[in-house]
Amino acid sequence: MSTVYNNFDWSKLNRKDIFDHFYLLKDKIVDKELSQTSIYRIYKNHARKLGPVISKKIKSFNVDHGYIYIGGTYYPDKDEECQPSIELGFYFNPWDDKIRYSHKRFRRACIILADTILHEIVHMRQYRRRNFSSRPNYISNASTEQKKTDQSYMGNYDEIDAYGFNIACELHSHFNTNISEITKYLNQTNKNAKKSFTWKWYLKTFDYDHNHPVIRKLKTKIIKYIPSAKLGKPYKNNSYLWY
Repeated sequence: MSTVYNNFDWSKLNRKDIFDHFYLLKDKIVDKELSQTSIYRIYKNHARKLGPVISKKIKSFNVDHGYIYIGGTYYPDKDEECQPSIELGFYFNPWDDKIRYSHKRFRRACIILADTILHEIVHMRQYRRRNFSSRPNYISNASTEQKKTDQSYMGNYDEIDAYGFNIACELHSHFNTNISEITKYLNQTNKNAKKSFTWKWYLKTFDYDHNHPVIRKLKTKIIKYIPSAKLGKPYKNNSYLWY
């Protein structure tokens, strides 16, 4: 194994602090017409100040005009070699020369950045605890290949765990720690689950079947993570997250 890249305690990061860190960019980004390269560099350089986070710029026609999609990846092979292993992906539409962020859109981007980094931190701890072994994907019997692919990914227990924390954070923003109201919301059978985009995504992927084993496991995880969502981070200690 190579020399340790740094001595960083990932457990010290919480949702509010990550949000506040990126929100410092408001005057550089909001209501400015900026090129893709300029926006990406601003985000990339600022992410480095938060911790050993790497960034990547991706062009995709799946991105709506005028928007920047944000995603994340954790690389267990890099982590095992003590290299930076949490990556932020910034997705741009190739035809967008300039992009103007409204304040509302920028604030939403800061929330997504916080949730994305915390999601990958959950993955980091999962893999480190297992000595970097992986878990098998969920075996889907969906009728279409796209649905089968989505269910296989989202039904993986690691993803149920990480997205469970993300959804708990989203619901904590609306219901605080009111478990009764959160449980009531999660048990709603209508398809208008506006308070959590991630929860709605899961319901749609698994055909709004509240008896599906993946949905049932996810509900259990969400409720379990509500106290952690109040803290703004998935773990109370730095076990497996500081070296």
